[in-house]
Amino acid sequence: MREGQRETNGDIDEHRQTEREAERHRTYTDGVRDIDRMREGQRETNGDIDEHRQTEREGSPSSPCFPRMSAEDRKPASCSIKPPVYLHIGDVDAAHSGVCVVDVCLPFGKPVDIEEITFKNYYTAYVTVRLLRRSPGHEAPAKWCTALRDLPLMDNPHTEGGSQDYCSVHRAQMQVEPDHVTSVRLILRQPSSAWLTFSLEEIQIIPHVQPQGGPVGSLPPGVTTFDSERFHLSEPREGSF
Repeated sequence: MREGQRETNGDIDEHRQTEREAERHRTYTDGVRDIDRMREGQRETNGDIDEHRQTEREGSPSSPCFPRMSAEDRKPASCSIKPPVYLHIGDVDAAHSGVCVVDVCLPFGKPVDIEEITFKNYYTAYVTVRLLRRSPGHEAPAKWCTALRDLPLMDNPHTEGGSQDYCSVHRAQMQVEPDHVTSVRLILRQPSSAWLTFSLEEIQIIPHVQPQGGPVGSLPPGVTTFDSERFHLSEPREGSF
């Protein structure tokens, strides 16, 4: 009986050992599968991030307001940026007036069609964009107009959110067509007295470039009117409507 009991106990131990090994194998296999799934998910996430970054760099190809531009197209226009002028009333310290004006002058006799104005903020709460435009082919003097008024650059003038962000003003945001521009005036406002100075840095004017191929539905290059000799309309076939 004792011998039989020992054999039974041995069979039970062997069975338990087999179950433990099988359980370890299942755990290992499940772990490997989980790792593979995690790696696959990470690759997909990285691919989505790369695609998003590429779209941000090039612009959305389907958006009419933000056309895809090459690095050559985004070359900034030559311009001179005057030192900021802080406005003040009476004996008030100019640096604490809350208003600053920065003028950006484009080359004389070379007006620019603006695609975008880019800059790095430095504690400016709001910016107003004014443009000096000259009508082409007219002797009339150039006129100032407000293209964008009080664009917020900071989350709150009294906190640092957005105080040193890179920003851009696109032509689609402007209330007037930013074409034939000879000068840009940026009016900066900072109502908070928490900051000693405020300004804009790294200001660039990106010229507007007409997309290749022209607008949808336009005539081919060199064709200004309908030419019946070059374009023939076929008669509709019976039953085609």
